[in-house]
Amino acid sequence: MGVPLKPTENEKAGLIERRWWPAAELRRCQDKLLPGNLPELLDDLLADRLSDRPLMLVG
Repeated sequence: MGVPLKPTENEKAGLIERRWWPAAELRRCQDKLLPGNLPELLDDLLADRLSDRPLMLVG
């Protein structure tokens, strides 16, 4: 079993909830997600459309 994740101070300031989401529910979510395009990134990941290069997330 892994070590539990501990949020940073910045995350604690704005963290409302951390949980696992079914993909369909994530796509319907109206809450603020970080990164904001998380549903699209998940779709790209599941469709094997992500590049081998690291992805730069800006916000």
